[in-house]
Amino acid sequence: MSSQLRVCIRYHHVMLFSSMLTTHLIIPANNQNICKAEIQHIELWADTNNVKLNRSKSKEIVFTKPRSCRQTDLPPPFVQGFERVQHISVLGVILTYNLTMTTHIDNIITSCARVLCGLRTLRSHGMPLPALHVVFQSTAMAKVTYAAPAWWGFTNSADRNRFEAFVRRAVRHGYCADTTPTLSSLCDKADYLII
Repeated sequence: MSSQLRVCIRYHHVMLFSSMLTTHLIIPANNQNICKAEIQHIELWADTNNVKLNRSKSKEIVFTKPRSCRQTDLPPPFVQGFERVQHISVLGVILTYNLTMTTHIDNIITSCARVLCGLRTLRSHGMPLPALHVVFQSTAMAKVTYAAPAWWGFTNSADRNRFEAFVRRAVRHGYCADTTPTLSSLCDKADYLII
């Protein structure tokens, strides 16, 4: 069903990502005049396929250049009924309007802190260290490295240091093997494997 959904106006630089649950329509600022036409096209497709575009759950985000001041003179939302937001979640990666990863990293580290609490409970119930290391790798490190090639390049040194501190804390408490490579090397290796 979603494979039938195509971009309506092809001569502009427009990207449309669609799955059964979510559609992401990315339109550059110089093509904002076609936004309404694209949304109407998506609604027509949805009606044809017996699906409804839920406008109350639809969001709009305006991306600005990283490390620049937020423009105060943003135009009103391009499509009526769409809420303008500061960040969106795309396949589990939180993108902010200025393309910084701080919100995403906060989310990951909070989630991984819960994993460490669970590992403490497992250790108190007698789980051996090698098994704790496997659980740590398959939960916390999987969360940290999920989709890393897509977002790792947008991190700054403070963000990377927070991740490295988390791994060092896990090593210090015995949840992670001290031979575990640094997160930077893991993400760089994953990025290299994609290319």
